[in-house]
Amino acid sequence: MSNEPDDARIEAELRSLDPGARNVLAVLAVCGRASLSVEELGEITEQSDLPLTLAELERRGLVIRDGDRFSLAPPEREPLKRLLAS
Repeated sequence: MSNEPDDARIEAELRSLDPGARNVLAVLAVCGRASLSVEELGEITEQSDLPLTLAELERRGLVIRDGDRFSLAPPEREPLKRLLAS
């Protein structure tokens, strides 16, 4: 069951992101609970500004860093996956 206020907040957050940031989130959503390094994300997304993009996504609470690896933030994981798939 979706939590409409949270979904609306996350949907607004997604709309405010540039396409590159949304692409990073989509890649991480496909990975589920797995985490990817900047190098791995770079190979998949072919983006050159990943450190800046990841810093912004981390600042917004959408991704978390564990050492040199990134994944979707746990509280946002399911709503992000659902919204990115729609």
